[in-house]
Amino acid sequence: MVSRPFDTAYRLVLRAQIVLKAAEGLQNQAIAAALHTEPDTVSLWRRRFQVHRLAGIEKDAPRPGRKPEIPPAAVDRILEKTLRGGPRTGPLGRWRRPSA
Repeated sequence: MVSRPFDTAYRLVLRAQIVLKAAEGLQNQAIAAALHTEPDTVSLWRRRFQVHRLAGIEKDAPRPGRKPEIPPAAVDRILEKTLRGGPRTGPLGRWRRPSA
């Protein structure tokens, strides 16, 4: 079996083909067989197109994902201090290279 690239362009073409075949009057099973995908996939994109029209098939629904361990504000502060701040006084105040 040849693997297909599942990039954004491929997925968008598949979704558009699902909608077009549905407009021709084909049932989910027939569309799935013709496009070598699952009936659940056909059902999902037909439903999203019905509710949201073109916008429904253009973009994937947001997924939860993992929350970042360091909040974005903390990352910004660290970068600001690292890039703009110079060495400070005190025992850790000088920038040094490790001695060999």
